[in-house]
Amino acid sequence: MTTVEMTSTMIPLNNTEATNITSNSSSFETNPFVIDLTKSFHVINKPLAVFLFICVCIACLFFIIIILLCIRTCIRRKYVPKVLRKRPKGIYVDEIPGLTQNIEQYKYGSIEYSLEYNIDRRQLKVGVLQANNLIGPISSDTLDPYTTVTLAKYDGHNLRIIGKQERTNIVLNTNRPVWKRTFTYDVEEHDLNHTVIIYEVFAHDSICQDMSIGKLEVYLKDEDYSEYAGNIIERTGWLTAGTIYKFGLGELCIGVGYYPNNNLPHIDVCIYECRQLNIDEYLPKSKQRELDILIILKHKKRIVYRQKTHKRKELINPYFNEKISIPLKNSNATTTNTSSSSIINQIENFHVLCQLRHVNRLHIKQVLGTVHIGLDSSQASGIRQWEEMIKSPSKIHVMWHSIVPS
Repeated sequence: MTTVEMTSTMIPLNNTEATNITSNSSSFETNPFVIDLTKSFHVINKPLAVFLFICVCIACLFFIIIILLCIRTCIRRKYVPKVLRKRPKGIYVDEIPGLTQNIEQYKYGSIEYSLEYNIDRRQLKVGVLQANNLIGPISSDTLDPYTTVTLAKYDGHNLRIIGKQERTNIVLNTNRPVWKRTFTYDVEEHDLNHTVIIYEVFAHDSICQDMSIGKLEVYLKDEDYSEYAGNIIERTGWLTAGTIYKFGLGELCIGVGYYPNNNLPHIDVCIYECRQLNIDEYLPKSKQRELDILIILKHKKRIVYRQKTHKRKELINPYFNEKISIPLKNSNATTTNTSSSSIINQIENFHVLCQLRHVNRLHIKQVLGTVHIGLDSSQASGIRQWEEMIKSPSKIHVMWHSIVPS
């Protein structure tokens, strides 16, 4: 009974909601604005017409915003002073106030060094800390730098070397090497104002000549003595162009090897080839012109052995490819008071001279240039090759050398 009454009371409510929905939909369908939208957009579906109208309104709103932004930009361009909008001009290192107006000083990098003078011991300590932004040779892909330190003194108008030239270790494959080496020199206090410290940075080449890539000269008269006397000071200096070492008449490829055999110790010298010889001005203008190499082995100042290669007619890039084996035990060195065993133990006292000679048609020989290999050589490559031979015996060490004109 109760269920029937509830149902009868709900029926009129549902009829009322349906009547409202029907009236709303009929009012929407008969709305003149909606009818105009359907005609404007050429569509039959009235909700679709309303959706298109909303999209058009949003597009118009965005368009108005863009127009306003454009107007604002134009007003700023017209009324804001141009000085405030101008991009600042680029500045270069040589334009910075207080720096020396010298473009070349930044080209080769810089080196950091230290100074200290011990008043009690009268010793000058020169330090090589590191270098920055080094520029290697164009022909080299890697840079293996080291630095030499030379102490010199002005004797009148001449520059005289004090002590021996010191050298740092080689740092491989970097343009920012760190050494942190210190060298000590005995210098009197009254000589400091006449002393010059020469730093020279080299690019190591395991085959050819080392190349100087930067140089710095420090004059102690320009330094404040009170700062480095008893104290360590550190400075940074710009490198200048390195010393240009002439390559002489060309280059000669030489191999040397020391074989300390008990039965027959010997030194092998291999003459491979010359390249880029420039000897026209030293040769007579004749048709028959030939070259050969004379190999001389010396113990100190005494000639132990000498032998020549075959002659070659090529004058620019002659190819020899000859090997000479020089026995030490049965050499002329045994004729002196020094025994052969002691001479062999003193391999450091031996050195090799390779002389490039011109041979004319009368077999008159003219020495054009010389390569000196040994610890007392004036050529850095000659010293380095002999040192490598002593450290690693029983094999051939090959290196290119500059031929120094005679």
